[in-house]
Amino acid sequence: MKVIPDKNNFIEILEECLSSGNSSFMFVKLDGSKSLTCRILPEYANGKKVRCVEDNKVFKSIKEAADYYDCHTKEIRNAIKNLTECKGKHFHEWFNDDHAQVFDNYIQKG
Repeated sequence: MKVIPDKNNFIEILEECLSSGNSSFMFVKLDGSKSLTCRILPEYANGKKVRCVEDNKVFKSIKEAADYYDCHTKEIRNAIKNLTECKGKHFHEWFNDDHAQVFDNYIQKG
């Protein structure tokens, strides 16, 4: 792995882009002489983000949530699939705030 020093808040700009769903980038020299197009994928690109309703905490993957709550990934998968609890908590796949609100309302209606 090549380490490149951060200049001009480069890391923060990339993080902001990645968090808003952008993964394709074009890097261009200031004089325009060279450019490089690439995709940068976030760290758990193959995992699905998961949210715990009661704690309002979003995890990068089911594995990360299972590690946090000290349970097996299968338990959280089953809770998501069957709309049941795991460790007394409800989980769902994270898409956005609107989706989370709909899920929270569904859980509250019980």
